[in-house]
Amino acid sequence: MSATSEKKITIHAQMTIQEILDLFPHKAQKLAYEITAAGLHCVGCQAAVYETLEAGMKGHGMGDEAIARLVKRLNALLEEESDPSTITITPRAAKKFLVDLNISSTSQRKLWKAMKCSSQMALKSMWQKLLYRNY
Repeated sequence: MSATSEKKITIHAQMTIQEILDLFPHKAQKLAYEITAAGLHCVGCQAAVYETLEAGMKGHGMGDEAIARLVKRLNALLEEESDPSTITITPRAAKKFLVDLNISSTSQRKLWKAMKCSSQMALKSMWQKLLYRNY
């Protein structure tokens, strides 16, 4: 099948949570976060293997509108562009990483400043300088 004739897979309410995470491993963390934020803490539960998204939501007292909103949010996550050559970490994890690398507090402040202004080039350059200096 050619790339142009491949059918795009989308998430629907009849999929199990495990099926969703297995089909989209590159987005599993964000998908799991959305599912959990919607009130389903089934991501690490045995029910994730056999219970559908719809059954889980209804089992937790949510209605059809909440299910439709979650499915829409999950599919929107699939549409977001991602670069598999990069990672995304929380600010807390980044801070811990910098501490573990024994990076000076001055360098940490410069890195945080680059992260906050979200200049990818400045951030990439800073990371490279810091990492190469420490290895």
